[in-house]
Formats: sequence, C-alpha cells, structure tokens
Amino acid sequence: MALDLNVELDKELEDIVPIFMENRKKDILELDQLLANQDFAGLQNIAHKLAGNAGSYGFHQLGKMAVEFEKACEIQNLEEIKSYCEEYKHFVNNVTITFA
Repeated sequence: MALDLNVELDKELEDIVPIFMENRKKDILELDQLLANQDFAGLQNIAHKLAGNAGSYGFHQLGKMAVEFEKACEIQNLEEIKSYCEEYKHFVNNVTITFA
C-alpha cells in the first residue's frame, strides 16, 4: 500500500497537526530499535496508537495502513513489519500537508 504523500486536511486542524506530526517523528525514531530487538509488543503499540489517532487528524490512508501494520505485529510477520515501518518512515519524512 503506497501512501499518498500529498495530504489535504481541514483548516480547523492546522494548529494541532504539527504536534501530531512531531509525535510521529518520535515514533519513527523508535522503530529501528524496536525492530532490532524484535520487540513485537512495542511495534504493535505504535501501530495501535497510530491506527486509533491518524484518522482523527485526517490521515485516513495512514490509519488504514496502521491497522494492517498492527495485524502484522500480532502474528509477528517480520517481513511485513519491516515493510510497514519503512512506509511509515517514508510518509512521515516526505508528506506534504496543505490545509483547506
């Protein structure tokens, strides 16, 4: 699932989205360590929080991806987990957000 890197969000979210994105940057800093330790519970925790929060901020595709990421963590599918982690990192580092 390739996430769209151009996201248009409701103008009412303009003040809170930067905080959301800063928290996502903190998440991606943890991913490599969690992967290296094969800490499936830690990875699942990040995916679970993301699945619950992303849609509330208008990042619906990211939220759907996080649901699949969480499922991969539940069954400890390391290859899928790595793929979702890379996609998540790519999104956070490259997304362009506009408000309308």
